[in-house]
Amino acid sequence: MVSGMGEGIVPIAEFERAFLIKLLSNAGVKNPHDLVERFIAEREAYCERLLVRLRRADQRSIPELAEKLACSPNLLDRALSLWLMDKARRELIHRALYV
Repeated sequence: MVSGMGEGIVPIAEFERAFLIKLLSNAGVKNPHDLVERFIAEREAYCERLLVRLRRADQRSIPELAEKLACSPNLLDRALSLWLMDKARRELIHRALYV
């Protein structure tokens, strides 16, 4: 538990924000609140753009998108890549059964 936070269940976003602020404060960063808020806002914007791209993606382009995400340093992108690759593989097998 991050000190300064109450006991019990804490929303993940609140925990993450408090954890990052404490981590940066302990590292000597001046005004970590602004840095953390900017990081969270940029990540949210990235996630929204990624969701729009996924909604617009043609089924045939999913493997290519999955390969691009697999090269990302972001662990969530890589996890999404694995899920997309598995989804594409399952749909390919499913289509082959009914041809």
